[in-house]
Amino acid sequence: MLSSDMFEVGSETPSPSDSGDGAADKVLSSEYVRCPWTCELTNDTGYVIYSALGSFFIPMTVMLFFYFRIYKAASRTTKAINQGFRTTKGKFIQMK
Repeated sequence: MLSSDMFEVGSETPSPSDSGDGAADKVLSSEYVRCPWTCELTNDTGYVIYSALGSFFIPMTVMLFFYFRIYKAASRTTKAINQGFRTTKGKFIQMK
């Protein structure tokens, strides 16, 4: 019940008699409300390089390093299994 009352209050359109100065009419009649600040991208070369390195190139290098290690471990395990060895925590056991 409370939520439906709040919805009804929030969905009502203000009328000119609701505010004495007509501010609601100005907001409703304009196409859009301008933001009081502007957001611009920086063109500072040092910051752009720092940002690119910190957000893309360094994490990419770390991920590639660990993916390569996972690939090498999987390759060694597959090679050992194909040669007839069973692996258990880094120890190779010959399968008969």
